[in-house]
Amino acid sequence: MERSPAPSRSTVRAIEVARRLALGIILSLGPLVAACSRGDEAPQEIPLPHVRAAQVAMRAPYGRSRHLALLQPIRRARIAPRYGGLVVELGVDEEQEVAEGDLLVRLAAGDAFGQLQSAEGSLAQARERVRDTKQELVRSEELVEKGAEAARQAEARRSSVVELEGARQQARGQLVQARDRLRASRIVAPFAGTITRIDTEVGEYADVRSPVLVLADLTRLSIDIKLSAREAALHDQGKLDFVAIVRGEEVPVTLDYLATEADEGTSTFTARLVLDNLDEAGQRRFRAGETVELHVTGERGEPRPAVPATAIRWAGPSSYVLRLDRDGGDTVSQVPVRVLDDAGDLVTIDSELGPGAWVVASGPLSLRSGDRVAIAEVYGQGAAGVGVDATGREGQAIDAPAAPGGG
Repeated sequence: MERSPAPSRSTVRAIEVARRLALGIILSLGPLVAACSRGDEAPQEIPLPHVRAAQVAMRAPYGRSRHLALLQPIRRARIAPRYGGLVVELGVDEEQEVAEGDLLVRLAAGDAFGQLQSAEGSLAQARERVRDTKQELVRSEELVEKGAEAARQAEARRSSVVELEGARQQARGQLVQARDRLRASRIVAPFAGTITRIDTEVGEYADVRSPVLVLADLTRLSIDIKLSAREAALHDQGKLDFVAIVRGEEVPVTLDYLATEADEGTSTFTARLVLDNLDEAGQRRFRAGETVELHVTGERGEPRPAVPATAIRWAGPSSYVLRLDRDGGDTVSQVPVRVLDDAGDLVTIDSELGPGAWVVASGPLSLRSGDRVAIAEVYGQGAAGVGVDATGREGQAIDAPAAPGGG
């Protein structure tokens, strides 16, 4: 068979150029054909951006601080003996509740009994000697008056009486010390509470420098925090509030005291709050050492216009809000503002906006003055900080001011 001659290079190049030209014509005609096929369809409208609307309210600025602290017993005593001694009896167990005056620990008191008996004997002997010497002094004074005895002997007996009186007083002191040492061998509860720790056993030596147990009053718990100078001033004006949260539950607390002098080297003041730890059945609710979240809030200043924090927008260092204009068919316009302080769930501002004006609480960041929007929700008609749709739906309809553009 004869082979056909191979196409030349110029022929191949011409074929490739023709192929590309045909492909370009096909691609360029495609959109034209599609446009012609949709020529009878209506043009589609671009949907308006949806926003949440809010009204400017009047609020007083609020100071707010958050503290994490530990619940502590209102009273705690680390009990150690006043005199060292051998432990012969433990009258309590850990976590046992005791009343004031209950026996906790008893120490060996053999030496205390001996000292008590010795002191009682010394006192009795001193009393007898004083009585005998006083009688001799009376007889001596009678003899001196009769001239039968020299006055020098009477003076000597007076001196003996004074010395013996001193010895009697010393014996009384020794007796008091012996009785006190005997009482100290019985360690009793100084107040009602719960034994939270025992650090001794029967047969051990209890030293005066080492506590043998810990007693705590857990019926009330304390919370210690540091307040700023501004918060202390608000407290003096009666404008400070405290909210404590334990285990996710809000519990009432009362201010026990606020220091009148700042902590050394600082401008903060120590405050102690107290939490009632007994429920209606008399049972303890919380344990000492649990974490408590404490919120401190207080008004400061006069009411000012306030908007949701999400309504504040920024253009570089400048802040502004988008006002909703009812007359413009729900159009927005940019209004410069100066952000001031927190006011609960809102922030106070300094601007030309007055109470009742409508602003965009949240929406697309691309919104600019003159843009039209659709209001999807109204801020603040339900619970604070919860968006409610324009019909007021949050489980049921509610009465609320008409949203801008709503007629």
